[in-house]
Formats: sequence, structure tokens, C-alpha cells
Amino acid sequence: MYLEIIEIFGINEENQINDEFIESHADPMWEITDFEPIKYLPSYMVWCVRNGNRDGNLVCAGTINAIAESGRSRSPNITHLNFKYRCTEQQKLIVTRFLIWCLYNLSYEDENQIKRSIKQCYSS
Repeated sequence: MYLEIIEIFGINEENQINDEFIESHADPMWEITDFEPIKYLPSYMVWCVRNGNRDGNLVCAGTINAIAESGRSRSPNITHLNFKYRCTEQQKLIVTRFLIWCLYNLSYEDENQIKRSIKQCYSS
């Protein structure tokens, strides 16, 4: 799955967020001053798929939360919440697949948050 995320979001050496940065900013929405979801969340999704439940799952929880918060936004003009508005239909599909992957592969306390994100925000 992580290779699909890399391909669909066009992640390469120039725009990949490295693991050390991700691990030191587990909750991207609140810990990154210039947070732009389209810039950060694909790399965070890749990290989650590659690392799963490692280190108490804080990065995965922060990633899921950021996707959910962004998905609830009603305005494409709010930079830190505009992820779904900046995603193509193909990217929305991979975000949905990522969230489904999370349901089945991660120990996450709020499964309803994931289900709501899939149903209300990213499914076309």
C-alpha cells in the first residue's frame, strides 16, 4: 500500500518528509507551524503503513486525526484543513484505502473517527 501512496501523491526524494521529522512531530496538525496537509500527510501515511503500531502508535493517531479534521472542513481556504480539497479523486481513493487499512491493521482507540472519515469525507 505504501508504494501506491508514494505513486499517487508523487512522493519523491525532494518532497518526502523523513522518518526522523515525522517521529519528532507525531501530531502534525498541532506540532508543525507551517502545516500544509497536502505537503505532509502523504509522507505520514507512508510512515504509518511501514511502521504500523510501533512506538505506541502516536504518529498513526496524529495522522488519522489530521485526515479526519481536514475531512470535516467545509472551506478549501483554510490552509491547515484543506487536504480533501487539494486531493484528486484518485488521491481521495487512496486516502480511503489507507483509512480502511488502518481499521484492520492498527490498534486505534477511536475506530468511529476512521469510519466517519471514510463515509463522510473521502468517499466519492
